[in-house]
Amino acid sequence: MKVITAIFIMSISLYACGSRHIPMPTKTYGDEVSCKGRVLVTYATRAGSTIDIADSISFCVSQQGYVVDLMHVSSVENLSDYSTIVIGSAIRMGNVTPEVKRFVQTNKEALQDKPTAYFIACLTLHEDTPENRAKVKDYLIPLREIVTPFAEGYFAGKMDYAKLKPFSRFAAKRMVKAPEGDFRDWEDIRRWSTTLLTH
Repeated sequence: MKVITAIFIMSISLYACGSRHIPMPTKTYGDEVSCKGRVLVTYATRAGSTIDIADSISFCVSQQGYVVDLMHVSSVENLSDYSTIVIGSAIRMGNVTPEVKRFVQTNKEALQDKPTAYFIACLTLHEDTPENRAKVKDYLIPLREIVTPFAEGYFAGKMDYAKLKPFSRFAAKRMVKAPEGDFRDWEDIRRWSTTLLTH
């Protein structure tokens, strides 16, 4: 029994961390001259789905008159230049990524002094039911306990088995039974992004 348990735990850990290398883009959107403020959109991903959502949010916010820097949490060095922070995470096994939780904890004091929003990309919402939405909201409890956000976005994600390493692909298919496909609702993402700084 102990051997079986150990193998199961190892497989889940590999599934959570077992994506192939995903490029982590750093971009800036908006007009530096006439901007209303500077916004940071930062994220951590597993298979790349969260990057695309973060990019869409960045572009939409920039269209409201802000300069927006988009970067992975590991690339963020200073929060002092930003009027608002938006933090996004993939969800694996009901948890935000360790990188995002560590980022929020490390920058707790700075984030508490600035408007901070969270968003997550989650396959649970491939069926957007009230029950699933209530479940997904709980995934952000660990971050809320560190820094209370002014807004939260819950978005369906994408599963592409080809972007997972072999053992992780096996775990996703056979053990977790994660549905494959792109379930992201871009209209919902744009709507949330466009109204984000009007809260």
